[in-house]
Amino acid sequence: MLGAMNGSGTGSGVGTSSLRRQSTRNMSTRGFITEDEYSSAVEKFLATVYAPELTTFQGRITVIAIWLCACVVAFHGCMNIEVNFKFEYFIPPDSIPDLYFTLDRKYFNGGNAGTVYIENDDPIIDYSLPENQYALLDFHDKLQRCYLCDKAWIEKDTLRNWYTGFRNWVRRGECFLKRGGPDPFEKIVDPEIFYVCLQEYLVGDDGDS
Repeated sequence: MLGAMNGSGTGSGVGTSSLRRQSTRNMSTRGFITEDEYSSAVEKFLATVYAPELTTFQGRITVIAIWLCACVVAFHGCMNIEVNFKFEYFIPPDSIPDLYFTLDRKYFNGGNAGTVYIENDDPIIDYSLPENQYALLDFHDKLQRCYLCDKAWIEKDTLRNWYTGFRNWVRRGECFLKRGGPDPFEKIVDPEIFYVCLQEYLVGDDGDS
């Protein structure tokens, strides 16, 4: 009787141990990991400490606060970006143009020439109209002074455009319709002779510059 009870007790113990191992395997397959199944201490820390705390109320508040601080810092950085664009960035290093710009900066430091193109929405704009000529002069003046710029990007008296060159050419009396010389009170070209003089100016040597 005792042996039967011992045998029954032993069999119950084996059955209980086997059941626990099976339960552990079942929990593992459902996403639970036992102590000896962590691959490293970092993984164990993330699973047992970091992840549970992250899902709590204070954890969520902390994450939101960190993201807000990061957004504020990023926005402040974007608002204080300094423009540092140069055409030399597109030139391959150790090339002849790169050597030219390097020597130019070292010995002359004269800057680089650029071209500004004006595109009009109206394809048939009449440049001879006084209001359009005054608009071109105003644009040239503001571009030369770098109007509303943080600092001057254009050297003084280095900006040239076709209209100011054409106007000065007419005022010098170069146009055959205006041989009498400039009128000191005229700031623009007479609309009646504008296109005739412009045609002569463009086909001449002065128009090529």
